Amino acid sequence: MTIFSPNTYPNSTAITITVASLASTTADPPVGRESTEVLQSTDLAEEVLIDGKITTGTSPTNARRIRIWAWAGAYDGSTARRPAGVTGSDAGLTPVGNYKTGLVLLHHIDTNGTSNFTYNFAGISLRQAFGGLILPARWGIFVDHNTGVALNSTGSNHELRYTPLKSQGV
Repeated sequence: MTIFSPNTYPNSTAITITVASLASTTADPPVGRESTEVLQSTDLAEEVLIDGKITTGTSPTNARRIRIWAWAGAYDGSTARRPAGVTGSDAGLTPVGNYKTGLVLLHHIDTNGTSNFTYNFAGISLRQAFGGLILPARWGIFVDHNTGVALNSTGSNHELRYTPLKSQGV
């Protein structure tokens, strides 16, 4: 039996992504924000749990959605390969082509019409999102939303983090 132990890495790590003032979009593919690439070679995690908070802006439209996607990257020793349009840096992104083949939906948040409301989420398995076998060597996050208004403009009102886990034998 394998047990995943968060005690191997007691603290979560911030994912570098700027979602403050992120504009609302109804485009397909969506206009959003990508994170800086996370390299698995640093912590050699077997599982990663994603958590965080995102805060809507003033007067959002009721019954809309914030989406949190993941993408996987690879490296051949000289060139990083990522889904089309992804740079691996904290930047605005409009995915190209059939973006749903390069992005995996991790989580969606159904929103209400409350201004500046903070939505917290936790325990989202990155490994499960990528099929449950192993984690990609490189990965990142993409966020978009259609709340009708820009997200809250205060950076500290948004946070995306990951907790790397390793197994320990029993």
